[in-house]
Amino acid sequence: MDMVRIYNKHTNEVLEKTFADPADADDFEIILDFLEAEYERYHNGEKCY
Repeated sequence: MDMVRIYNKHTNEVLEKTFADPADADDFEIILDFLEAEYERYHNGEKCY
């Protein structure tokens, strides 16, 4: 199970989105990269980046 944690520095909110398929998480990261969002990726509870 993969999770992407997105940070909003303006409102100090954190959004966590989980994915059963790592490919879906990869697709979601492409959008976040395009938006220049700050995020972290976790795989089975361990931080990837």
